[in-house]
Amino acid sequence: MKRPLPSRRRPPRAIVLRLAAAWLPGLAGLAAAPAERLEYQLAWMGMTVGSLSVTSAPDGTGGLLRAIRVRSSAWVGHIYPVDTTLQCAIAPTPDGPRHTVVKQVSENAFVQHDTLTLWPDSGRAVWSEAVAQTCTTSSLPRGTRDVVSFFFDLRDTMGQGTIQTGGLYRLAMDGQAHALEIHAGPAARRTTPFGTLQAVPLRLVSRSPTLFVRNRPRQIWISLDPPAVLQADVRIAIGTVRARLTEWTRDGQPVVPGGTTP
Repeated sequence: MKRPLPSRRRPPRAIVLRLAAAWLPGLAGLAAAPAERLEYQLAWMGMTVGSLSVTSAPDGTGGLLRAIRVRSSAWVGHIYPVDTTLQCAIAPTPDGPRHTVVKQVSENAFVQHDTLTLWPDSGRAVWSEAVAQTCTTSSLPRGTRDVVSFFFDLRDTMGQGTIQTGGLYRLAMDGQAHALEIHAGPAARRTTPFGTLQAVPLRLVSRSPTLFVRNRPRQIWISLDPPAVLQADVRIAIGTVRARLTEWTRDGQPVVPGGTTP
């Protein structure tokens, strides 16, 4: 029998999530956060083509260290090797939390190594590119977020019930802030490696002409209680790649996404 979804978890059919830096827990809460690891299988046309690993853990100095790593599988690596890492260190400063994001991209013949230092509370940002040897300072809208924090904002906002209508999410990428709307649909049942779950679909709508040009997210599914990004479909040049959550641990203990239906 299908378990009813709690009313407070049932979002309207078409709403916009307004995610701001003020919604983040204080740094004391971040420092006490559990160590997490989420593993995703990347599939294209039914074949496993790579993996995506997401980690988050206190850094021992009052801050938080998070990372996202994408790697091609062995057979794909012989044709088109990919090994990309984004690491975000969140640390306290007099100007509020400082997010230092180091991006190292190795995608076939393309190599990129840049660093974004972002203060979301003030909107100050410093971009540096190791390969091109450039450094630029920008003033972005207050509350602008980095791409690593974006992953956690999606699931944390759903879990904390801070969904609001109106407003835009600002995402700092490639030297500027991009406006983004996130629409949530009604909860539905999804078949996953963890069983059949209740999950909420999210649809991303870019308001920036240069965001999601090469890789365009189509739909993201978030589980409930505890929330997690269960699945994400991304449109690329040769089709759609699907990321599916296969393993989740907190402090080394397995976690099962919520909303399981008997």
